[in-house]
Amino acid sequence: MEKGTVRKIWKKAFWGCCAAAILLLLPGLVFTLSMPVYLALGIAAAVVFVAGLVLAVRGLSCPFCKKTVYHQAMRAQEGIPFTCPKCGRSLKLE
Repeated sequence: MEKGTVRKIWKKAFWGCCAAAILLLLPGLVFTLSMPVYLALGIAAAVVFVAGLVLAVRGLSCPFCKKTVYHQAMRAQEGIPFTCPKCGRSLKLE
């Protein structure tokens, strides 16, 4: 069976979106703003955070069948191969 690799770029995308969400919430802690501005910043932060979660789940997909392997990759330790639940091919985080 072929071995595939799943790239770790999803981590950078996820943590970048988390940092952006925190930066969107920061002005509300520092400045006195009106309620609509607080609400808009909160909604924008929530959207950016959810986008980071989506990028993380989509980034951890099997290169062969495109099925997400998010849960399998989280259970596997770094460097230990795991298998795709759909096609059964061996994968490794790189």
